[in-house]
Amino acid sequence: KPLQPCWGLIRPMVLTSGEECSARGPPSFSNNTRSDFYAAAVKVYKVGLGLTNQQKIIADYWADNPGDTGTPPGHWIAIVSQIARHDGLSLAKATEAYARVGIAVHDAFIGCWNTKYVYNLKRPVTYVNDNLHGMWRPYIVTPSFPSYPSGHSMQSAAAALSRTLPPSGSSS
Repeated sequence: KPLQPCWGLIRPMVLTSGEECSARGPPSFSNNTRSDFYAAAVKVYKVGLGLTNQQKIIADYWADNPGDTGTPPGHWIAIVSQIARHDGLSLAKATEAYARVGIAVHDAFIGCWNTKYVYNLKRPVTYVNDNLHGMWRPYIVTPSFPSYPSGHSMQSAAAALSRTLPPSGSSS
């Protein structure tokens, strides 16, 4: 059952549609053992077999799986909260920061989900199971939506570029 297949059709706040800021197409899909796509899957498989404790801590921190941890947008809102407290932002500045990050990640997910269901690219776990090792499982549970583009990456870039916060140390 695909998760949130219609999210890309929601009305954005700043963009005109989910198509306005969509990602370029994914890498060319291939089962050929000499293809770049296959090589990328082998890399994912091998890295997944030998994760260090530090890599697992990082994966757990950014997992953001609904029901398990927070969500990706919630994670960024929590980061805004940390920065607002640390920098002593005024109510007006903190409110603006929350609004900018919230709007940025909202529209980023609409663009991302629009693109995900246009290309409908397999998840790495499915590709690895079909082509390399049928019993392999990634460290973090794989959500049931297409892999490309990465929702975490798109909304994290949007949050980071939302220019919401004054320079560190400012109390305005």
